[in-house]
Amino acid sequence: GDYFLLFIADENLREFESDETNNVLARPLRVDGADLIVESVEVPAAADFGDEISVSWTIRNTGTEAVNANVLDQIVLSQNAAGTQSPITLLSENAGDLVPLGPGESYTQTFAATLPLNRSSEAGPFFIVARTDVGNRAAEQNEDNNTGSAAIDLALPPLPDIVVSDISIP
Repeated sequence: GDYFLLFIADENLREFESDETNNVLARPLRVDGADLIVESVEVPAAADFGDEISVSWTIRNTGTEAVNANVLDQIVLSQNAAGTQSPITLLSENAGDLVPLGPGESYTQTFAATLPLNRSSEAGPFFIVARTDVGNRAAEQNEDNNTGSAAIDLALPPLPDIVVSDISIP
């Protein structure tokens, strides 16, 4: 990206000078590098807790340099699109053979995720969130654009109802 390199003299104005307005010199600076983004996340529109669903995500390097680090991708189930509200990790996987990833190149991963079913499961809107470069292994121009998500409505499946119908006491 484009930045400015600032050279500042007498930053705290400790020196008495005839002109205090000429103490900064700015020079433009272009910093090139990799920039990973989650380009897409694909999941079914609806499912039941306990179901196995297909999750696909695509990671693209929109930067000007190759990514050589073995980045970590992560898939979470969350109640918000950022993946920060009650996240449940479904997958953590290194990119491995998919890197290096040159400028403009991408990779797509797919896996079968089993949606957790437990006593605290509540039906409603959720998100499957894909994160790339978890742990910031790759030097990037922007570390704040490594997340993408897709909405999914989750329902409770028909649950068994265990009923005591008879008691026998010896």
